[in-house]
Amino acid sequence: MIDLGQSARIPTLEDIAAVEKRIGASFDPAYREFIAHHNGARPDYNTCTVAPDNSCGIDQFLDIADIAGRMLLLADDVVSALFFPFAEGESSNCFMMRKDGTPGV
Repeated sequence: MIDLGQSARIPTLEDIAAVEKRIGASFDPAYREFIAHHNGARPDYNTCTVAPDNSCGIDQFLDIADIAGRMLLLADDVVSALFFPFAEGESSNCFMMRKDGTPGV
């Protein structure tokens, strides 16, 4: 089992609501629970398959306070309209989640 690391900063319900409002998202209840324990955490070495011959690992789960700024760095209005970054992988690749809270990434 991968150790996901401990939260660098435990966000309050008000913090979460403010980020949701700022980025126009509705976090899934499971993600809200996750960030209560792993907000800004750095997990142990890990990999996930992104294509049959390609894998990537998560270097850090973004602190929710950094999500809006990361969206500005992405500078992609099409992607940012539907998704928000929740983790950073190798070479600063972003793992994205749907803003409307529906399952899937």
